[in-house]
Amino acid sequence: MEHPCDGISYKQEYEEDGKTIKPSKTNFYMVAVPSYFEKGFFKYHVYQLISSFETTHDPQMVGPDPILMFNFEFSPITEHINQNKQGVIEFLISICAIIGGVYTIAGIVDSVIHRSVSYVFKSSIGKLEWK
Repeated sequence: MEHPCDGISYKQEYEEDGKTIKPSKTNFYMVAVPSYFEKGFFKYHVYQLISSFETTHDPQMVGPDPILMFNFEFSPITEHINQNKQGVIEFLISICAIIGGVYTIAGIVDSVIHRSVSYVFKSSIGKLEWK
């Protein structure tokens, strides 16, 4: 069994004699997640499929035929995506907030470095005063 696009590759295992196929059971789990996309006046309703699988070898099974089991369910969680355009005023406010934050952090770092260098310099020349 091979699905290169999904990255799934599986080879049937054999018993110690090399001729008899080990009994195996493969479970495929699939979940459909409903999604709603809104862009302007257009609304799209789609389902995203999430899948995985596991294979087990059970010596209690009778016969060499592999068993395939499919478990399918709808997710109770709905994904709702709404795309809105940001206005020019909101964009400018965001830019000012970013610049103000960077300026504040730079000021704090500058103050810490200045006090540290001043402390080290004063202690090296012996003019450090304790208050």
